[in-house]
Amino acid sequence: MAAFSSALGPAGSYLVSIGIVLFAFSTILGWEYHGEKAFEYIVPRRGPIMAYRIIFSLIVYVGATQALDLVWNISDIMNALMAIPNLISLIVLSGTIKEEVERFQPILEKEKKARKAHAGNAGLGGVAAGQ
Repeated sequence: MAAFSSALGPAGSYLVSIGIVLFAFSTILGWEYHGEKAFEYIVPRRGPIMAYRIIFSLIVYVGATQALDLVWNISDIMNALMAIPNLISLIVLSGTIKEEVERFQPILEKEKKARKAHAGNAGLGGVAAGQ
């Protein structure tokens, strides 16, 4: 804020503050929307969706009214906990991942050879070899 204030005067502080508020609000809306859509995929009924919205709103309220250190610690813990289902999924799907990598590897090699061949022809100045 100080940098914007020094360059733009008092309007700089207001500009940064408005930007932070808009970013925070859009982030909260985005998290709620994506979380709700993921929850709808798991539980297609409307009742639990409303419960999700209420719980999300309560968590946002608690996050806005608690000490910053506590909120950051909880946020860090929740982000770390998100790794657990992802790691479990990677272990469960490791066979499928291996199959897909083995299937896709020849395609990558073919594209790499084509790029090298194209780069070699481009080095000739567009003139075909032997002319």
